[in-house]
Amino acid sequence: MSQWSEEQVQEAVKEINKKALADEGFRKLCLTDAHAAVKQATGQELPKEFKLRFVDKEDAHYLFVLPDMAKDDELSDDQLEEVAGGTISGGIQIGLPFIAIGADIGK
Repeated sequence: MSQWSEEQVQEAVKEINKKALADEGFRKLCLTDAHAAVKQATGQELPKEFKLRFVDKEDAHYLFVLPDMAKDDELSDDQLEEVAGGTISGGIQIGLPFIAIGADIGK
């Protein structure tokens, strides 16, 4: 969708929602062929490499989209919390300047 402007994306979302509210056949197309559904609703094609999935919430009370799996080189939530909070981790100050309370810095 790199070829689409933000305005085009928003317009496509509106059109897809409008059709999905009233057309059972279109809803089924969304679930079976997302690219064809977008083309039918907007007249524009998505790039073949662009991945899109529609989900019908059916009778679910809540739909939860799982996040991408973390890679080994990414920070964990605890590590991100330490960075955001400026806490000390393993003797290394992250974020804020380290101040040694009660230590004699002059010696």
